[in-house]
Amino acid sequence: RSEEHATGSAMECYFLHQTSHGGKGDNLCVLNNFAINLGVFTDSELTKAAMEKYKSTKHSDEAYIHYPKGTVGGRCVLNEEQYHEERFPGWNSDWLVKGLETTEEEDKNFLKCEFWEET
Repeated sequence: RSEEHATGSAMECYFLHQTSHGGKGDNLCVLNNFAINLGVFTDSELTKAAMEKYKSTKHSDEAYIHYPKGTVGGRCVLNEEQYHEERFPGWNSDWLVKGLETTEEEDKNFLKCEFWEET
């Protein structure tokens, strides 16, 4: 769980296991007031590398890109006692550890989005 900053970003994640599902578990996360850069899916360097690796493993590896830092962004302070990479198995680590960038700064452009999706 992140500590909510005055600007409102907050994240809460739950570790879970799925019946008849491979891997070391999964995460269900609720992100409030975070920006997600979906433009990474149009970056042919990232997508081509992921597909080439997938093909070279004869489809035994997962075909997903490894998201660069800043793919997911929010204004909050992570709870360092609980927020560890080993708590995010598989691709969850790529999204919410390696791809995550947080700040406490009041930079108005940090969470600048082309559109907002309210759920």
